[in-house]
Amino acid sequence: MEELFEKVKKTILNFKLIEKRDRVLIAVSGGIDSMVLTTILYSLKDDFDIQIGIGTFNHHIRDESNLEVEMVCSYAKTLKIPCYKGEGNVMQYREAYKKTLEEAARDLRFQFLKEIKEKYNYNKIALAHNLNDFVETFLMHLFKGSGTKGLTSLLRNENGIIHPLVEVKRSEIEAFAKKYNLPYCVDLTNFDLSYERNSIRFTLSPLISSLYPNFENHILNTAEILLEENDFLENIAQIDLNAIKVNKDEYSLNLFNLLPLANKRRILFKLLDPFGSFEKIESLIDFLSNEKLRKINIANNLFLIKNGKTFFLTQKTPFTIDKIYTLEIPSTIFIEETNLKIEALFVEKTEIDYSKKDVVYFDFDLLNFPLFLRFRQEGDFVEMDFGTKKLQDIFVDKKIKSNLRHKTPLLIDSKGSILWVVGIVRSKHAKVSESTRKVLALKAIASS
Repeated sequence: MEELFEKVKKTILNFKLIEKRDRVLIAVSGGIDSMVLTTILYSLKDDFDIQIGIGTFNHHIRDESNLEVEMVCSYAKTLKIPCYKGEGNVMQYREAYKKTLEEAARDLRFQFLKEIKEKYNYNKIALAHNLNDFVETFLMHLFKGSGTKGLTSLLRNENGIIHPLVEVKRSEIEAFAKKYNLPYCVDLTNFDLSYERNSIRFTLSPLISSLYPNFENHILNTAEILLEENDFLENIAQIDLNAIKVNKDEYSLNLFNLLPLANKRRILFKLLDPFGSFEKIESLIDFLSNEKLRKINIANNLFLIKNGKTFFLTQKTPFTIDKIYTLEIPSTIFIEETNLKIEALFVEKTEIDYSKKDVVYFDFDLLNFPLFLRFRQEGDFVEMDFGTKKLQDIFVDKKIKSNLRHKTPLLIDSKGSILWVVGIVRSKHAKVSESTRKVLALKAIASS
């Protein structure tokens, strides 16, 4: 059995699952896999210079759950490592959120584990999936049309979730537990064929094994190749994504359409996560190459929009924001909704520079105080030198995207007149002239 310690150690090093001075929280159900994982990581903790703890969750699904939690905590006490207990009503959660029993149990368990991880400063959560579990997961993902990321999910360190037993067969785990006389519980639901995983385990896997002995290792080898190739292709996709980026939110339509199909798919998966099903990605690739269509709904309020030579993602936005800021003179005020600072200060006439579009100047004595900053409202208009103009028409003329219009601050005087559509256009009110004695300057500054 010494070779099992070395096997797990090699897996940890090969996939970079654990690093020196990590704090690893082991998810322990009391089943044979998690008890073996605990024992092995306990034996290897000095080799990796890590600290370990146990998190065990009572789902209250079976009558034996309380006894299993106590057995886990007793074993943790024997090893002198911390044990954290949690519990939840899985059946109630399942009904409330319309989940399967497996999904509900997993959701509550992970919620508990993540809370313990944060509270006690663990940086990794170790799960006890073994090679057979990995193969079952691989097949489930394969049959559902998963890409390479899904097929290799249990091999990588995914947001601090690791699987150190992923190269260990279930038969090896059983032999290890027997040799070291480890306590463990048997969950009879593991034999219920109504569960997808169990059906694969007891019907499909034996059939495949009869045709291809040792197929588990062959699938693992294939997955390792896919893992490396996926990481390589992901790096290329990220480089291409950066290359087609026009600004913070927009991407070049022409450059995107010149990319290979594989990179188009990966880029859209990156942008759409978690809404990127295969069918959705394919439809968006067609949409981006179609010159006639301009807008497509992706999910709920999420849209992909083509804007001439670029495309961008946006959510259906509210018409306005119900927030009003009072502008003191002089002062600097931060408009959090649009990440802008508005600075109000007095300047000399000789300092006026009308070429700066983000600065406006007013005759202080002609203003009606106090001044406010608010967002658009129905019927807004701006009084210009040539007459009045609807705010909506100004947005259209200045090519302000629809998803940004509700975030554009408006400078308003005490009579409700719009003095400045910030960063876009000012009104005819309180203009500086030869008779102006005091100049008020307002600057819009993008906050870093």
